[in-house]
Amino acid sequence: MSQVFNSNSQKPIASNINFVFDLASGRFVYLDDWLKSLVPEILKPNTEQLLNVVHEDDRDIAIQAYQKVLNGEAVGSVKFRIVTNGQELWIGIMPFLELNKDQPVLFGNIMDITAEVENFSSISRYANKKNSVLHMLAHDLRGPLGIANSMVSVLEKDISQPRSLEKTKAISTIIQEAIDLIGDLINREFLETIGAALVKKRIDIVKKLAEYIEECKRSAHIADRNFVLISSSTMVQIELDEAKFMQIVNNLISNALKFTHANATLSISIKDHNDRVEMVFSDDGIGIPADLLPNIFDPFTVSKRTGVHGEPTTGLGLSIVKEVITWHNGTIVCESQEGEGTTFTISFPKDLEQAARNN
Repeated sequence: MSQVFNSNSQKPIASNINFVFDLASGRFVYLDDWLKSLVPEILKPNTEQLLNVVHEDDRDIAIQAYQKVLNGEAVGSVKFRIVTNGQELWIGIMPFLELNKDQPVLFGNIMDITAEVENFSSISRYANKKNSVLHMLAHDLRGPLGIANSMVSVLEKDISQPRSLEKTKAISTIIQEAIDLIGDLINREFLETIGAALVKKRIDIVKKLAEYIEECKRSAHIADRNFVLISSSTMVQIELDEAKFMQIVNNLISNALKFTHANATLSISIKDHNDRVEMVFSDDGIGIPADLLPNIFDPFTVSKRTGVHGEPTTGLGLSIVKEVITWHNGTIVCESQEGEGTTFTISFPKDLEQAARNN
């Protein structure tokens, strides 16, 4: 006799259970009316047909959770997309297993979380767009301001009138304050985002990086760089903290902008391997001197340099990038040749169970 389902009343014992699935027959023995109207396909007679309701890109999530529950493992809330009534919905399932000789069942609660997910995605897109625009804008402003400051310094040497000299020094001070303000804004934004706990979710990094590159290209007429994105697959999904991942991208691209001249090429390539995803960030800029290369990931590194247009650096960026990548159990390696360019290779491991199913 099941402890969660009353066969006489055909209802679950607890009020917070809105589905009961009989493992022996592969059928639902109870569904509340809300679920029946939300997902008519849920009445299909077997698990294979049920799986067809799940979005094809998320089926491995549902399969993995199902197998874990059958093995007696707790999975918490499982989130994935379904396609029903001609529309795509996000659902959250909290499943539990009751093993019973007569009637082994899965039971739990299903929620429509579409609005929640779309709201979070909208906020994330806004934040990522804001960060990329902020970094592009910072580069576009710091370069001209740095040149203007240098020109003021040259003018000061040719000015003999005290009042004129005083005015040029005032202009120089204002420009430097603007440059410092931009740098402070970027550093604060980066450090505040990095300081938050990891919130990992499955993201399509090809899509995210393509959106980022488009933002870069919109600024290319000012920054005067060529941006290239190459991927071995049209879609590459992996579990990452999206906000921190985009901060890593922002930092590496900002570094490339600092150390490349006009008409340089900045490229990102993505390679989808069985056990990992690899991303390569390359530029054909001034490169890193061999004596500085071993220390570039150290906090407040002695390897820090000003950019080709005088852009300042705190020496913190790459150390934080490496730390965040390590939090994701990933690795980052830098190769560079002075005068030829720099390449950063990042590798993030895949879920090994997922990778095995995909083979």
